[in-house]
Amino acid sequence: METQTHMTFLSDGLRLKGVLHLPEGEPKAVVFGSHGLFSDVTSPKQCDMAQCCSAEQMAYFRFSHRGCGESEGTQTDAIDFWGRVRDLGAAIEAVLPAFGRTFPVGLFGSSMGGAVCLAVASKLRPAAVATYAAPIRSIGAGEGPVLPEGIPEGILRHPAFGFDLRDRLSDIRHVLVVHGSSDPVVPVSHAHDIFQRVSEPKRLILQPGGDHPMSDPEHQEQFRKDAMDWIQKMVRQWAMSDRL
Repeated sequence: METQTHMTFLSDGLRLKGVLHLPEGEPKAVVFGSHGLFSDVTSPKQCDMAQCCSAEQMAYFRFSHRGCGESEGTQTDAIDFWGRVRDLGAAIEAVLPAFGRTFPVGLFGSSMGGAVCLAVASKLRPAAVATYAAPIRSIGAGEGPVLPEGIPEGILRHPAFGFDLRDRLSDIRHVLVVHGSSDPVVPVSHAHDIFQRVSEPKRLILQPGGDHPMSDPEHQEQFRKDAMDWIQKMVRQWAMSDRL
């Protein structure tokens, strides 16, 4: 039976709230999650991934980024991409020492959270990365994206949200990129661009007709299997090859 421990940690002086899921027995890896824009620690994808990891004998840490959920911060903090990158780095610094600095680390993020994971992975070199619907850069002027209901277009034009990861991905390995082929929010071209730029081993999965929130139950079930298979495979390779 898994245990859940509620934790508070600091990022740029802000108190962030998270939950550490520990499987029964010794975990073989710890996976850190980063939620999407304006979501929080209760994100269904994050909670679902935590359960999947526990079932496969892996620990999972999910948390609310700055300005989200019960974590401290303003609305501007909530859309600060590089602030979120620092949040994930701070989460790893707060949790990983309990497992050991050389313990296998996985990263999972959806949408903006996927981009945050890629940004952190460029420095961390994790054992495994899994992203869903991740953008490789913020939407530029004139691209005219279809925005989720209730999110003003100005949010994606805000300077705090600006990022471009295209020159940061070549050293990242062990990446699973999953994207809906009909995503109207983050075009599927972002997935192709990410996949082209990261290094082997890597895998690209396109969900036929898939949308941004992954609303198709069959896609959800297949994603669980694909993500778990990938993370476990990469963790095994990590253990056998000493961070190959």
